[in-house]
Amino acid sequence: MFNGIRGGELIKLNLDDFDFQNELIRVHGKGKRERLIPISKRALEWLVLYIGKIRPMFAFIGSGNSLFLNNNGKRYKLGKLSDMASQ
Repeated sequence: MFNGIRGGELIKLNLDDFDFQNELIRVHGKGKRERLIPISKRALEWLVLYIGKIRPMFAFIGSGNSLFLNNNGKRYKLGKLSDMASQ
């Protein structure tokens, strides 16, 4: 069984989609279906660093609960995420 995350699901992640204790991510997929996927301890460590040190530099009150923010403090768009990954 494949336990991955699609780009469209990645940009929709919110801060409360992570279960750090059980090492799981709650992903909202196609048709508003929800599934849980495992995340490694190492990935969670990087996530804690991002949430604690990087995200606050971009966040503002309008950023809401979005996990990954662009330079304007808004949620990434799928096309931009794909462009960044290809570079």
